[in-house]
Amino acid sequence: HQMTHRNTPKAMERRIARVLGGKRIPLSGGLSFMPGDVISDKFLVECKLRGSSGKKHISIEKEWLKKIEKEAQALAKFPLLVFKYKNDKSDYVILNLKDFIKLTTTQNKEGRKNG
Repeated sequence: HQMTHRNTPKAMERRIARVLGGKRIPLSGGLSFMPGDVISDKFLVECKLRGSSGKKHISIEKEWLKKIEKEAQALAKFPLLVFKYKNDKSDYVILNLKDFIKLTTTQNKEGRKNG
């Protein structure tokens, strides 16, 4: 089963960085002191690519969430966990509900001011 460039963790990180207007943190996976995989104005992102054998499930480890939340807090960013199944076009986001509410209420206030 040949891995296409779109289905590598590095390609996923680059794509997420582009979509969020941020940048990929090189070597983040191998260095425990480097935070996240992608950083943008608002977000610190941990990317997870799953399902090389056609399995379409992912287990969300509490440790991933604790790590990205701690790192994001230190940088005053919102922590995001983004995952994708291999050979699937969609990326999915896991965000703390409190942060989701902060983001959406901020967006609504800004939208009303401009509208």
